[in-house]
Amino acid sequence: MGYYSPGRNGEPAQITLLVDNIEKSWGRPWFRIGIVRDAMVSEILFHEIDLHVRRIPKLEYEGNENGSQSWSNKLSRRFMRDRYGHLLPIAAPIFLTIGVGKEFGRIYRRTRN
Repeated sequence: MGYYSPGRNGEPAQITLLVDNIEKSWGRPWFRIGIVRDAMVSEILFHEIDLHVRRIPKLEYEGNENGSQSWSNKLSRRFMRDRYGHLLPIAAPIFLTIGVGKEFGRIYRRTRN
């Protein structure tokens, strides 16, 4: 869905995101919702940015894909928090309600059987 190309012969490094493939992975209706689209693209973009940053010799990283995933998650969470943090007071009760609803559904199904 995206890839990092290191710079060669004085050329700058570049990150390429294959938006068509990103859209296909979730489907077009989801891609039209801003927060979902931003979450999908930021996860891939920040992963590729981290692969680029790991090439800087002065910075310490785990040196494997897990280290990259860790930084990718941190960067993505920060982006989403900065961009959509104002929705947290609304989203938290909704997610709690959904979670409680799922739990009641499980209890109800157990009691019916």
